[in-house]
Amino acid sequence: MNTMTQEVFTQAKQCLIDNDIPHDEADIVLQALCYIILDEETEQFMFNANDEAAHLKAAGITLEQINKELEYRENAGILAPEPGCRTCGFDDALCEYTIDELKEIEAVLRGNLQTEEARDDQGSSQNN
Repeated sequence: MNTMTQEVFTQAKQCLIDNDIPHDEADIVLQALCYIILDEETEQFMFNANDEAAHLKAAGITLEQINKELEYRENAGILAPEPGCRTCGFDDALCEYTIDELKEIEAVLRGNLQTEEARDDQGSSQNN
């Protein structure tokens, strides 16, 4: 029996997506299949936009960089980077993400930014 790795998980997830399983459901479908076929848990491989956004923010990646990467890939028609192929436009830290994952991360970062701005507005209005 094979052991699941991040690379195999990502390839299997892309196969599901390529076969019309919606991107946002592919993790759950793959998790169920892995549990049935391999008797393995796969939570460690599942994408979490909040965790990834925090990781990228801690690494110094900005919302602007993510937007540039999305724009580059959309213009070039790159939906997901090929394993081992340099398809990123601006930052190597973004190579591992599909375009859908980058959009989810962007939404999280944008939401966090709006929350921070609202907090700043409240703080400045209370100080006046």
